[in-house]
Amino acid sequence: MISLPHEMPEDFSFTLTFGFDGYYDSKTGILKNGYNYDLDCECKTTLIFDEEELKEIYSIFLDGSIDRWEEELTVSEDLVEPLYDIEISFTADGETINIKIYGASFIGLDEWNSCVRLGKAYYKIVNKYIKNSEEYKSLPPNQNMYD
Repeated sequence: MISLPHEMPEDFSFTLTFGFDGYYDSKTGILKNGYNYDLDCECKTTLIFDEEELKEIYSIFLDGSIDRWEEELTVSEDLVEPLYDIEISFTADGETINIKIYGASFIGLDEWNSCVRLGKAYYKIVNKYIKNSEEYKSLPPNQNMYD
């Protein structure tokens, strides 16, 4: 485990996945969420956060103790079909933390076993900063289907 500084380092960046097809990379600004068959295009755009937003996101990751979790976590043993895994990569001060979260598909945050704090941070970033952005809202609907 590493100990992250209180202030956001200049090299801070992160990637994360959400849902079945969602992906965001803060370094490149790439935001994806599946495919639209009617338009025959990937649901993809660019989302760049300003420095103040990045500082807020960094702080949320710190509050979620991103530097204190194992690289692989299972938040629920319940097998739900279909399922997806959550992947988070976090870089700060030359260190990169990669976390893969299993068992989070379709379960409430209160069911995230011992890592509710990390889950709250993750969902706050996804919902408040990514899904609430004009860029995300401008994406065509994801028409991928999962059985």
